[in-house]
Amino acid sequence: MPTRVQAGQIWTENSTGRQYLVSRTYIELFTAMAVLRATDDGESRRVPVLQRTSGQELDGFTLMSQSFSSDVPNAGGI
Repeated sequence: MPTRVQAGQIWTENSTGRQYLVSRTYIELFTAMAVLRATDDGESRRVPVLQRTSGQELDGFTLMSQSFSSDVPNAGGI
């Protein structure tokens, strides 16, 4: 499980197998939320981020990969 839910991560919905990209996270009142966008049709949905002692998770979802941004080399300021 990741220590935090971040934009750029891909999560798989356990019940359907659909993959979703985390497009952003934000705080709504007292709850952290993640905006997920389906990789197949672009459908968007909001999901609460669960706080656990071991980190954050999305209920009903499994992390497929870490953020892609850390793998991109520096493009020289472009």
